[in-house]
Amino acid sequence: MIADLTAAMAQPEVDRCLAVAAVTLAHLLWIAYESIDGHLINAVQSGSIAMVKLHLNAGANVRHHGNNALRLVEQHGHTVMVELLKARGAGFQ
Repeated sequence: MIADLTAAMAQPEVDRCLAVAAVTLAHLLWIAYESIDGHLINAVQSGSIAMVKLHLNAGANVRHHGNNALRLVEQHGHTVMVELLKARGAGFQ
């Protein structure tokens, strides 16, 4: 991100503002997607199917950190949640 900001700052003033805004937005989106995957794990741990669906619909990665979400629900015997995660692409090879 530092290299992107450095390049953005080298632009003329109007372009620099747009470039900095674009780099900042890209960084914020990256943070959001990274944290939503972690929040999926929290939702799985809560046992709430509704919360898991909410996070999956928001774009959480079911294979984040080696299918941790699937491991957790299998360990706790949440068969409905296991099927939900598998239907969304979780699984072991």
